[in-house]
Amino acid sequence: RNRLVWFQYLEQEALLTAGFMMVAYKPKMYWFETVECLRKLVLTSGVALLPSGTTQLLCALAMNFFMLLVYTLLQPCATHMAHLLRVLYTVLLIFNHMMALAIITALVDSNETIVQVLILVVNVLCVVVPLCFCLIMCCHLCCGYVCSLVKRGSAEAD
Repeated sequence: RNRLVWFQYLEQEALLTAGFMMVAYKPKMYWFETVECLRKLVLTSGVALLPSGTTQLLCALAMNFFMLLVYTLLQPCATHMAHLLRVLYTVLLIFNHMMALAIITALVDSNETIVQVLILVVNVLCVVVPLCFCLIMCCHLCCGYVCSLVKRGSAEAD
């Protein structure tokens, strides 16, 4: 009995310490943060070990396409909104890598205005979209809180 209580204490302590990393995922997919860390390691450090820019970009593209497939098949995120953001970011990364590959292989000229605008828009979307989602969620939470206060006030008035 004491051993079970001690284990529950350790489990609770672990969740309080590092549980924030697992909250984003479905309970069965608690281990997916490890996959995310490996993905980030490959895209930042692993690819840098490869020769030439073209090889690096092709490997990064392959990794992102693979992860897009994994996200689509497993859907590890706890909420639909988080899943959509993860897929959107992966698509934006793929677009960035494809544009970089097109520039390196001279398929497009990096000095063309349309290319610069596309790259700028995609990278701005990486920041603006989550901010909009956060704003929408905050408004939703605030509206829910205000509605509950109004209901409580009208219940007390009766």
